[in-house]
Amino acid sequence: VPQTMPESPSLDVSVRWLLQKPARRRPVSIPLVFSPAQARLPATMAASHFAVVAALAMFVLLCGGGPGAAVPGTQAASLHSVARDISVASGVDGLRVNWCTPCKDLFKLAQKALSGEISEDIFKAGAKGYCLLHKGGFGYSCTGKWQCENLCLIVATWAPTVFEVLKEVKDADGVCQQLGYCAAAEEKSQSEEAVPAAAGGAARAMAELARLVAAARPQTFTAGAAPTYRLGHLSDVHTNLEYVAGTWTECGLPSCCRADPYSGREKMTQNTTAGLFGDYNCDGPPALLQSLAADIKAQHAANPMRALVITGDIVDHKVWDQSREGNTQSVITQSEILAKGLPPPAELPVFPALGNHEGMPVSTFDTLSVAHDVEGAYRPIAEEWQKLGWLNATHVEQFVRTGGAYCADVPGMPLRVVAVNSNFYVNGNLFNYVPRAREDADPGAQFAFVNASLTAAARDGKGVVFLWHHPINGWFPDKSAKMIELLSTHPNNVVALLNGHTHNDNMHTVWTADESKPLTMQYEVGSLTPNQGHNPGWRYYTMGHADAADGGVEAVPAIQDYLNRRADLARENWVHRTTAGSLPWKDAYSAKAAYGMKDLTPASWIDVGRRMYTDDALFARWWANHVTGMLSSPAPTGAGRQKTACGVIASVKRSKSHCPSA
Repeated sequence: VPQTMPESPSLDVSVRWLLQKPARRRPVSIPLVFSPAQARLPATMAASHFAVVAALAMFVLLCGGGPGAAVPGTQAASLHSVARDISVASGVDGLRVNWCTPCKDLFKLAQKALSGEISEDIFKAGAKGYCLLHKGGFGYSCTGKWQCENLCLIVATWAPTVFEVLKEVKDADGVCQQLGYCAAAEEKSQSEEAVPAAAGGAARAMAELARLVAAARPQTFTAGAAPTYRLGHLSDVHTNLEYVAGTWTECGLPSCCRADPYSGREKMTQNTTAGLFGDYNCDGPPALLQSLAADIKAQHAANPMRALVITGDIVDHKVWDQSREGNTQSVITQSEILAKGLPPPAELPVFPALGNHEGMPVSTFDTLSVAHDVEGAYRPIAEEWQKLGWLNATHVEQFVRTGGAYCADVPGMPLRVVAVNSNFYVNGNLFNYVPRAREDADPGAQFAFVNASLTAAARDGKGVVFLWHHPINGWFPDKSAKMIELLSTHPNNVVALLNGHTHNDNMHTVWTADESKPLTMQYEVGSLTPNQGHNPGWRYYTMGHADAADGGVEAVPAIQDYLNRRADLARENWVHRTTAGSLPWKDAYSAKAAYGMKDLTPASWIDVGRRMYTDDALFARWWANHVTGMLSSPAPTGAGRQKTACGVIASVKRSKSHCPSA
């Protein structure tokens, strides 16, 4: 490195200096040491954003490639600052910095690489080299391949996708806004955007909600007048197929509890090692998935369910060392484990949807061309589910053609499920940074498919339950608006929207496209994985035909109640800390009983949200269920409590004007 590098150890200065220099310069070796606090990768890290930023950073740190003379004095300090700021900006140590200008500079540097001044091979090699340079960089000595190499293979593996995306993006300002590093972002997820104030103030909004609740016709179900049904719901399985009981639960990665990668470390105490059934810092073991299947089978035997739906995220959180083929195989392996423990599909049909962790890189499915992912993801996954009896040939054809959508009849009841790949509509998908992908009004023609499926259901007198992974309030606003517009065309046939992704129990009222009245409910079920501090769970919905105003019953079934099943992981790991045993599952709560509801109509949920503003006992009970019984997660107060209550009353941003405050 020439001795003329500026002495100011800032990311801005260092990158600008590199941009001004020729492409070829002396290779360097950089003695970098991070503290564990700086380097810890939290489980909530936005991995796709980290991949983009870290991949671009390779050019800054290693654009010359290979080992060489150590960087003396201020030059080493400057590059150390670059590396640390990159880590900070990726959320590694939980801090925030002004990333806007550095993001643009790194983007411009990547464009130099794309022009041929730096090869893609150097880009890939840089990722591995970056890891090897960080001796002790992640809180442990760099003694094994797992720690030194695989951690940064995430960047090398993602290199082709990063390059493909960046070749389409010409505007540095726009891409950095879309990544969220520059202010005045053109598009963020709705959960990040400001909420509109209620018209006329909080008191008027509260009075309007009270009038809506009072005017709603109670939903009743006359005993014996019509059949009742049960529908199971599971999400965010994330099984760690490499789980080993007794291994470290603290490893500085999004998921731990794998074969011990650290040699020479003192054996840790029992309460810091992985339990038999999982750990709150790890994705669960196959034993947890097998235990879940056994509980579903037992519940089905006692009172049969018509179907089980799975709203995505089967693949685990090992995002630093994954491939398209590996993720697809993980879906296949876990599906087979689950199928082996469940009743046969002729007895209990299973209808799964795709989650963001099925993508590679995580959250990424090609919105520019569905065909790009057909052979690597859509076809092998769909054909595996067909082999297990979960899908039929028609479902497979629909799934492959649309990139993850299909429509299926639920046997024995007037209900259909419509699965949708919601990765096309969220900002975690790398391809959505490409302008022409975001400008596509209907990627995969899934909206057209939803419209045709809902129209057919209305014609046939059937209800529809929609399955997708991300809550609709996390979609791009134009895409959620389009979906709600479609749902509003046949409101009487929309039974519910089911999703996962958040790993929490939640529900949101979805209003009609014109905001004139509540349309349906969106239900989020908690995760099976205990990772990120959750007790494993699943639920089933009780459904029936409500009494009609004319004295008969409604043709389309409605949800009467739901009951959550849950395992107390901490207790059972302690009970079975030295001996093996089975994992008991218990009833956690019934929605109607827990929240004092007369029915589960949108009006009744709005009443729950309205009462959560002032009823401390109700809010505490709701919060305990929301965090799956993990009371170590403190309930929000003040504005946070108001925002939480508002989330029950309204889903997407524009609907939150119905809230007293948010």
